[in-house]
Amino acid sequence: MLHYKADGKTETAEKFRYNIITSFRTFLNWLKKGKFISKDTEFIELKRPQRKEPRAITQEQQFAILDNLPERHRYIYEIAMIFGLRPEEVVALQWDCVDIENEILTIRRSFSTPKEGVLETTKTNNIRPIIGWHPRASEIFLKMKSANKVIVRLKNPKGIHKRYKKLCTSPTFVFVNEGGGFYKTLDNNYWYDACKKAGVDINVYNACKHSLGCKLADGGAHDGLIRDTFGHKNTETSRIYFQRGGRMRGAAIANAWKTREEVEEEKERRKRGVVSVRRTTKIPFKI
Repeated sequence: MLHYKADGKTETAEKFRYNIITSFRTFLNWLKKGKFISKDTEFIELKRPQRKEPRAITQEQQFAILDNLPERHRYIYEIAMIFGLRPEEVVALQWDCVDIENEILTIRRSFSTPKEGVLETTKTNNIRPIIGWHPRASEIFLKMKSANKVIVRLKNPKGIHKRYKKLCTSPTFVFVNEGGGFYKTLDNNYWYDACKKAGVDINVYNACKHSLGCKLADGGAHDGLIRDTFGHKNTETSRIYFQRGGRMRGAAIANAWKTREEVEEEKERRKRGVVSVRRTTKIPFKI
């Protein structure tokens, strides 16, 4: 039953099945604790699936995708890429969370389902402020401030409704789609058409969140910083960006082992009173 979605055809992910079973086991334990069922009741055990290696793309590929998106839809994707936001977080972004003057972006809401709508919580059930951002983020938010103001319809009325061809925002939601409502998903035809034209095969989640996580890890950020950036509950989740097929470990080992020529060169530098902090950085000092 758990192996297929509601349509009966699409197979569910292994992690999805594991999460459902884990939630049901938690409920079962609650029933045992309250003595609603016998403590001898057994339940199936599932082995935790191994985390999949995160997919990421380069900034050059991100720009190629953005260039092929219509302007009125481009900026929501660009903000998601800059801050590494989850799709459900950026579509629920409201103006009360954007402080352009002090460059603070607060992530406090997320979109759940069309029935539940926008929730006053995030996937990790915490509010995380992002303090300080790239100047490009300010440009985008200021552009959205001056965009065509529309009143968001949380539920589109039946029949034909007005479609806006210009860039739109609203007094509430930062990003508004062409139908005058907030975006409910970013995995849409606009995205995949742009990816096809750019020659990149990737979904929004990987192109935004995972791509930033990999950039931070490659740039030397520690797992605690990545944990706080994405609001992970523990650093174990953040470590997936450091364990991509062993490539980063291999690069670190290769960087730690020096050639004979590099050792001799460093020896000569020490004699001259110059020490190398990094291979490309030299700092003179007095002995």
